[in-house]
Amino acid sequence: MGTGASSSERLYQPVNDQEGVPHDGEEQKFGGDVEGHSFRSQSSERKRMKINGIDLRWHKVSYSVPGKKSGTTKQILFDCSGNVAKGEMCCIMGPSGAGKTTMMNILAGRVSAPFSGSVLANGQAVNPAKFAKNIAYVMQEEALFATATPREALHFSAAMRLPQNTSIEERNELVEGLLMDLDLTKCADTLIGSVLIQGISGGEKKRTSIGVELITQPKIIFLDEPTSGLDTYSAFNACEILKKLCKRGCSVVCTIHQPSSEIFHLFDKTLLIQSGYIVYHGAVNDMPAYFDSLGEKYACPPNYNPADHVMFLMQAKEKHKGDHSFMRESWAKREAEHKEDILPPDLKREASFMVEYRTKAGICRQFAYLLTREVGEKRDVHSEKYRKSKST
Repeated sequence: MGTGASSSERLYQPVNDQEGVPHDGEEQKFGGDVEGHSFRSQSSERKRMKINGIDLRWHKVSYSVPGKKSGTTKQILFDCSGNVAKGEMCCIMGPSGAGKTTMMNILAGRVSAPFSGSVLANGQAVNPAKFAKNIAYVMQEEALFATATPREALHFSAAMRLPQNTSIEERNELVEGLLMDLDLTKCADTLIGSVLIQGISGGEKKRTSIGVELITQPKIIFLDEPTSGLDTYSAFNACEILKKLCKRGCSVVCTIHQPSSEIFHLFDKTLLIQSGYIVYHGAVNDMPAYFDSLGEKYACPPNYNPADHVMFLMQAKEKHKGDHSFMRESWAKREAEHKEDILPPDLKREASFMVEYRTKAGICRQFAYLLTREVGEKRDVHSEKYRKSKST
């Protein structure tokens, strides 16, 4: 059994528009770097992702779920308001169970139950569930095929999710541009891997997951704990790449748990949630001064990571409940004094121009791609076992 291209590779890899076959000399490489090809380098320079971003606002968002006892409810969020401008990077922080993931899921249109309040895009009210077509969402756990490569994963996503009228050349250029943007060119043809199969690093897997979602060129990207399970350098590298995406117009919102000082200061804004209430929302650089203004008890010590400090304040034990109430009341008072920064000009108009319907590949094409991937997956598993047996 040789190392030639498998059926899955023939489907996912860039193809020549005229011949419909892989380029000459193009061969899948496992467990190592891949040499650059002229097509890839040229297309990466030619096609770099540009995003027409949005200004996202939400006003007095509240959310409840059914309680344990019949007929009761438990409120998760209480009158939460905030905003993320085009090209901004915002992190949502808070203790476990504070409601930060729920807040993000509402903004991303991933909550089916009704909620009160308004979500706006460019100053116009939108239904988050409909607006979800303009959004990318990266889950905490990567859902990637272990025996595929980053390039194959991106090509499969492009084949399944881009409009049918997207040409092969456009699809190839978009994938190659993303591989460069996400710093995946060196591992583009290495197996993604799993516990049983040696593959790319955790940071590279996370960036591949981001690339799979960026294929649709969303206006805003949401990430659930993007640094979870990564070492300090890989976590910083992942956030730094997200920051570069912001500079191209994309807005980024993510939940994050106790980031390092270096990672925390990559963000433009932070949203602090404690027991469903916002205790701070604004610029990262302004946060220490705000807590200093609350009194010496809340002031951040010199040369101390502000993120660690506020997390400690929000996670204090029962005896500090009075402090929690004071922080919530202080922020509510500040919001009342700055209504013009939060209230949108119009809560009633629907932003129909923002809700873009994006056609996907037809059902026959989707079935063909899924079938070929399934067949290729099984063949690749046996090929990998064969390679391992030969190398020992």
